Amino acid sequence: MDVTSTKFLAAIEADILRAQIFELGVLLIALILSAWITYIVIKAAIRDGINESGLVRNSWERTVERHETRKSDLPEMRAD
Repeated sequence: MDVTSTKFLAAIEADILRAQIFELGVLLIALILSAWITYIVIKAAIRDGINESGLVRNSWERTVERHETRKSDLPEMRAD
């Protein structure tokens, strides 16, 4: 091998390394973006599941119904 082919191989290796670093950066950004989107979707699914189950709403209504002030006659409230 002569000096020219050694320089050529070094240049090719540098280009390959640069391309690999770029690909790694793109893959890292894609991984972070997909993890963030997955987090948002799972969070929304859990929130919708809790709301659809009615457990939160029913427990609150039961607490209010048990309380004595719910049964009392309150005067009409007006903001005059």
